[in-house]
Amino acid sequence: MRNLTTTTEEKFTLKLDIWYEKYKDILLAKSINPTTKKSSYTHQKIVSAYRSIRRNIPYLFTYKKYADFKINNTTNAIDGGVFSPMKKLMHVHAGLSKSLKLKIVDFYLVNYHKKV
Repeated sequence: MRNLTTTTEEKFTLKLDIWYEKYKDILLAKSINPTTKKSSYTHQKIVSAYRSIRRNIPYLFTYKKYADFKINNTTNAIDGGVFSPMKKLMHVHAGLSKSLKLKIVDFYLVNYHKKV
């Protein structure tokens, strides 16, 4: 994942397939819960992460497929530019009800583009 922004979809998919084949036995290992007697993947979080990456490969390289749109290859601009001030705003108003917080978030996001 560290090299995602410097590789191609084909190379990334190939490396992911190689990784999967190497660790397939570990990923497919199951454990039985002694309480419920049900089996589940021993490393469920890794299996879930792998499946998510595999399913979303077509979207991971959107910024390269549509280079004319000048899409950022990370979400860093959103995290620091849009959500960070909103998180601070929500922290200041921590005592508000959930419905009022949702109204603040909605208002913030609707009006955010006007700041740019």
